[in-house]
Amino acid sequence: GCYVVVDNAGDNYWCGDQVPKELRKLLTGREQRRDVSTVAFTKNDFVVSFVDGGWESQADEEVTESLHKAGKVLSFSFGPGDSYVLAGTKGVYWRSIPRKAERVIESRSSPLVHAALGARGAFYLEFKDGNSFWGGEMAKDLEHLLGHDKRTISKFSLSATEKHFFVLFSDQSYAWSATQDFCNLIDSNGMTMDPQDVLFSTDTIGSMFKGGRSIYETAEALKSGSLNAFDVPAIRVVQYRKAIYTLDNRRLWAFSHAGVSAIPVIVYEMKKKDTRLRKALQRVNGLEVRIRDSNEVDYVSSSDSQDSGGFSSSDSEDSFISV
Repeated sequence: GCYVVVDNAGDNYWCGDQVPKELRKLLTGREQRRDVSTVAFTKNDFVVSFVDGGWESQADEEVTESLHKAGKVLSFSFGPGDSYVLAGTKGVYWRSIPRKAERVIESRSSPLVHAALGARGAFYLEFKDGNSFWGGEMAKDLEHLLGHDKRTISKFSLSATEKHFFVLFSDQSYAWSATQDFCNLIDSNGMTMDPQDVLFSTDTIGSMFKGGRSIYETAEALKSGSLNAFDVPAIRVVQYRKAIYTLDNRRLWAFSHAGVSAIPVIVYEMKKKDTRLRKALQRVNGLEVRIRDSNEVDYVSSSDSQDSGGFSSSDSEDSFISV
């Protein structure tokens, strides 16, 4: 996956070697931080618009000319090939967009305020009068969301290469379909930990993930580099009596045995009703775990560094957790 994320605090994250170098420099090297409104990019080009009405770009002559004429940029999206759509306070500009999208824009008297282009002719258009239109091949859950969800959409993004999407609603809730590393970033808010600083929350684990992959295979893939730690679902962690425990023990075992130094984590806030979890943490030592289909016992702690997919993000050993 290849993406750029700018959160409400102005912090930004990206992944993928196709994020243009100049875009990375712009996002990390601004001497005076400006609130970002829109980020759109291809392998070579990018457009960044700011809340104050300004913009920065690295794009061809036609796109640059359109940006100069559009006024304040309300929305910008690159699509497949050389396509793009730009909505500004002074006009709408596009190139090579689906004919259906073009007809919608031309037939509406209300100004276009948001637009997104995606793979396989997918598009989303929203107008100032509150009406929105979409078309092309979209993921089924996105089509259902657009057809039935009553929440107001604040931001809408489509992938130009896959049926991936990200929708931010005005109440700050969101929905998405994306690569695992993107899901980890959103779920964990960019938080990582050293797995050696995390304790087990159970005494025993199974050797297989629900998806059919073994913990040994996963650890070996992580160790060899054929699997990236951020392509594995983030583990949930909880603090109890000044120690950090995982709620996803098999993944912690695999990370620890692979010698991974940083993994994405989701902080789980313990609730009053989590009495079974409290009791479990009171009786477990956290340093030792037994694999149920073998006699092997492994020790993992902040002072014990060990070198020793077909998995599911729901691979928790812990039925005592109230979620």
